[in-house]
Amino acid sequence: MVSVDNCKVEIIFDQHDRLSRLLEFIKDADIVLGCEAWLTHKKIIKALSKKDLCAIAVQTEKFTKIRSKSYKKRYGELQKWKCEALAKGVQPPIKPVGEEAVGAKRRYGRVARMHNKFLIFCRLQGGTLTPYAVSTGSMNLTENSMQSDENLVVIQNSIVAQRYLEEWKVIWNR
Repeated sequence: MVSVDNCKVEIIFDQHDRLSRLLEFIKDADIVLGCEAWLTHKKIIKALSKKDLCAIAVQTEKFTKIRSKSYKKRYGELQKWKCEALAKGVQPPIKPVGEEAVGAKRRYGRVARMHNKFLIFCRLQGGTLTPYAVSTGSMNLTENSMQSDENLVVIQNSIVAQRYLEEWKVIWNR
């Protein structure tokens, strides 16, 4: 449990407001880290790709494999982003986790699925990473979710953001 006094919380239900507010937070952050069940929204991918440092764990499932033209179109920008990172000799900003990921961990005889939905917004000051806000909620980072009744909760508090950072590290390092 985390108890905090100074905590600004935004709860956003409107489809347009969810996207625009999330894009603002991505743009303002020095570094974005996170765990997202799905990441296919082109505007969000484009905003994340402009970050000097970004690391997102994404659920890997059968339906996200690139097989058809529609999947290639949908995931093309994401694959391009990963390939550019590899070409530069750096860690790709996207890491597949879950059922079909290499080295996936089994729990209770099944591979654990990562179904988290959070992004951590951080500052980089003097070589120190400082998380200051986190977005979470039911909203998937997909085009389809912008047409659905979903929510985005943005919590601006370093203590809460630090707790999410701890969980991100556990998932990223599996």
